[in-house]
Amino acid sequence: MCGNRMIRRIQSEDDHFALVRVMQRSFGTVAEQYGITEDNAPTNPAFVTIEKLKAYLAKQVDLFGLFQEGEMIGCVAIEPSKKNGSVYYIERLAVVPEKRHHGYGSTLMTYAMDRIREKGASTVSIGMINENTVLKEWYKTKGFKETECKIFNNLPFEVCFMSKEIVPKE
Repeated sequence: MCGNRMIRRIQSEDDHFALVRVMQRSFGTVAEQYGITEDNAPTNPAFVTIEKLKAYLAKQVDLFGLFQEGEMIGCVAIEPSKKNGSVYYIERLAVVPEKRHHGYGSTLMTYAMDRIREKGASTVSIGMINENTVLKEWYKTKGFKETECKIFNNLPFEVCFMSKEIVPKE
């Protein structure tokens, strides 16, 4: 609990519907900005449905919602690497447009990092649209460094991968 903010695991059907709305609204602005459509990037969170969300949750993903006065305004997911158990991914970090630039993204990032640290991971990794320099710079302020950029045939943008080593709490 942070003031009138609370972060908790997504579990109920009501949470699923709220999360779909948050993702569609949050990632929708990015999709519009970068020309992402359901045709050229159907797995983009801007186009999530209840069915797609349930399939995503069926993987080893922990998904959390940020609530303010009972309304979900943001989310974040953490997922272990299938190749390396000491690596975790932060995914689906989002805040609804009208609540951006008020520290909610940082709150979600800190929460995700704490959960990942508790799981004993040594590294956290993210993937993002390489052209999104504002977001890239934000991640750099959180200690992330670019590791590689890659073009995928099924995506209309270059993906920038960033990572950060995790320092255990003493």
